Amino acid sequence: MEKKSGLGRLGTGDFFGEKSLLTGEPRGASVEAETDIEVVEIKKSSLSPILEKNPETMEELSERLADRQLVNEGFFEEIQEEKDVEEVRANYSKKFLRGMKNFFGL
Repeated sequence: MEKKSGLGRLGTGDFFGEKSLLTGEPRGASVEAETDIEVVEIKKSSLSPILEKNPETMEELSERLADRQLVNEGFFEEIQEEKDVEEVRANYSKKFLRGMKNFFGL
């Protein structure tokens, strides 16, 4: 995701709204298309059976949420020690995984 004027820009194959979908937390941003686009909406009811059958997918998704959170907070704008990055990423990942398990009742 490229940053311009404080706004994120998404391209083909990118996604948004994942934290709200996966944890039930309120959306943290709005999205406005600059051109005609095709959007696929994934609902909780569609995702729930997938996560029930593949619990390891929740762990992978929680890691993606953690990475996005770090970027959104500007965590990488200054040089960070790798151990610090890993510790913060792991803490966010655990937080999101707990939220996902609670939200999906797993």
